[in-house]
Amino acid sequence: MSKFKEFPKIGQFRHFVKDISHARGRGEIKDRFIQITGTVKLHGTNAGIGYDPVTQEVWAQKRSQVITSENDNFGFAKYVEDNKELLKASFADHCSEHLIEGIVIIYGEWAGKGIQKSVGISEIDKSFYAYGIFNNDVMYLDPFDLATLTYEFFEVPNFTSLENHSYTVDMDLDCPQLIGEQLEKITNSVEEECPVASSFGVKGIGEGVVWSYKTDKNETFMFKVKGDKHSVSKVKKMVSISPEILASINSFVDYSATENRFVQGLGEVGLEDKLVGKFIGWVNSDIHAEEQDTLLANNLDMKIVGKAIAHKSRAWYLDRLNKV
Repeated sequence: MSKFKEFPKIGQFRHFVKDISHARGRGEIKDRFIQITGTVKLHGTNAGIGYDPVTQEVWAQKRSQVITSENDNFGFAKYVEDNKELLKASFADHCSEHLIEGIVIIYGEWAGKGIQKSVGISEIDKSFYAYGIFNNDVMYLDPFDLATLTYEFFEVPNFTSLENHSYTVDMDLDCPQLIGEQLEKITNSVEEECPVASSFGVKGIGEGVVWSYKTDKNETFMFKVKGDKHSVSKVKKMVSISPEILASINSFVDYSATENRFVQGLGEVGLEDKLVGKFIGWVNSDIHAEEQDTLLANNLDMKIVGKAIAHKSRAWYLDRLNKV
């Protein structure tokens, strides 16, 4: 069995509503009113620290694969390797305290100087900010779980969690759209000034908020809300455009194939002549994964829009290569 476990894709609010409605229909959610929890979404790079309690192996991973200092991602693998013994001891205590068996992965954001630009967190030294724990196919994202991690891993330098930067919103499952104004207000406040950076005395913009809800059966549903400066989809424009107009290939490509999505893909794939095709494939796969409902609603499919997306992706990637 592979030790690598990819952090699940986080969709948008409409995906969350659809998924949680299905769970309610299956009887997994009994209440009409639930409370969702949000944590600040940092603008860094997806990272994870894995541990096997049987072999005591510790490893680093990015969103798509296990990494080492030989194929590093902004120095994260080296950070894990440099602190391997401290991490191993903390993991052992964590597994013993919580009677955990099987692989454990702590997911977080590796953020700080040199990783991203133009955000508050980019002015701070690189750190690992934990926001989720995986064990036995269950994801835990509660602030309580994260606070416990902070305590158990306190000896590991530059290891922290986001439990002090969280929000709660009550949601009526019969009228989920009613929380839209609250979500927008919180997102705008985070984008205006990142609360994590602010806690270090640094002023700068933030990215957004990741919201989650865990059922009694430990099934976690998530969605993300980003500010205008970071959204990979032009959400406000999508809301205001009628379905008839949006059923245009050019409109869909403009909506989905954005600068921020390209930058995210560049972080996953890298920048080399031989990787042009892989980059185009990543962009198309990412759009297909996130926007299937939008495609369906507008009578489009990836066969129709794929070439146009590939053309725009290729042009953007080659332009970056030419500037190196």
